[in-house]
Amino acid sequence: MGQFREPTVFQRAHTGDYYVFDRRARSVYLVTPSGDLSEIVRIGPEAGRLLGANSFHLWPDGRFVVADAPEGRERVQIFDGDGTRLGGFRLPGRAMPRITL
Repeated sequence: MGQFREPTVFQRAHTGDYYVFDRRARSVYLVTPSGDLSEIVRIGPEAGRLLGANSFHLWPDGRFVVADAPEGRERVQIFDGDGTRLGGFRLPGRAMPRITL
């Protein structure tokens, strides 16, 4: 595929689709069983985008959650299987410095 920069999570939904969380690209990709690839969540600090993301989890129903920290403020966002933001929240205060190797 050649599109990924640092894929850290590959999870398969019950539909057969694969979700790929690329930490370095700060993106989430959807890979269909036929091999079609689309970027469904992109980089950015605004709601519905990712910046400083470090965690990803896919629920059995196809929704997924991503933890990121734009502007040093931690947040958790919930997305539908197509990348539509369903909701989320920020944690109070500033994020602790972190190092990712």
